Amino acid sequence: MVKDDVSGDLVQNASNGVAVEMTAEMEAAVVLGTHPGAWLRSSGECVCYASTQRLLVSAAAEAYFRHGRRMSAALLETLTGALERCAAHSCAIDGDVELCRRLCRATAAAATAAAERPSLLEGVVKSMGKGASFRFLPDPPLVALEVEASQAALAVLLHLHTAGDVDTSSTGVTLKEGNEGTGVTNDRAQSEAQAAAAASSRDRLASLTTLILRDFAKLASGEGGALVSAQARDELNARAPLAVDALKALARFKDDLFAEKVSEVFPALTALVRCEHAPAEVSRVLGEVFTAKIGPLVVSSLADRHK
Repeated sequence: MVKDDVSGDLVQNASNGVAVEMTAEMEAAVVLGTHPGAWLRSSGECVCYASTQRLLVSAAAEAYFRHGRRMSAALLETLTGALERCAAHSCAIDGDVELCRRLCRATAAAATAAAERPSLLEGVVKSMGKGASFRFLPDPPLVALEVEASQAALAVLLHLHTAGDVDTSSTGVTLKEGNEGTGVTNDRAQSEAQAAAAASSRDRLASLTTLILRDFAKLASGEGGALVSAQARDELNARAPLAVDALKALARFKDDLFAEKVSEVFPALTALVRCEHAPAEVSRVLGEVFTAKIGPLVVSSLADRHK
């Protein structure tokens, strides 16, 4: 019986003291706390569930943009709440540094074991069914789900806030004239239920936008040496479209909401200005926000002082 000792390549047999060479599979079992095959199956299921959730998020957003005017207030609350909770949950998982570190270490150990004995991975793929393919957990594990759920929640809440006058290209649903009979709403007028949902969700829209920009600024600023690895730069690029959507949403805030929330979001905007690693598209849209929103607010404030 091999002891749980990963301090070296050799461990002592508990019964006769004979040195036994640690294989990658044995080391993985120690790191994972279970057989590598079992962990690989669980990992594959997690990736599958996350992909399914991404499809559900997309379907929920499309359902809103096609049938939102016919939804009741309760249904709108359920739909927006589900999108927000999905985004918040995946954000919490991706933001758990210790959990992500453990998952990254476990994934590396399992990948090494699978490379040494390919039959481990073959057995997992076979158990997943015909035509299945295996993908290891990314790092962070739910970054794609977090981005897509946040984009969907942002698009729906913004559509409510702007009475339907919003670009919905990020959701894959395009509102055009001549869609009568297709179920796609091209009328900018809101239903009573949508108006009620807009009034109750304006603070949530502002909070979600601020959180997205604050987290992106923290990542782009390289706090704690976050940008020393290629993986971190890949994460920055993966999150950039979400940051762009959040900035575009901010530029579309009604003047009263923007004035009310500017003190909360302004630190994130100034942090983005200082970021050396922000992608060019983020910087471009950031400039548009300052031109469209911050500039007029400053001019108005100065004018009021000189009255």
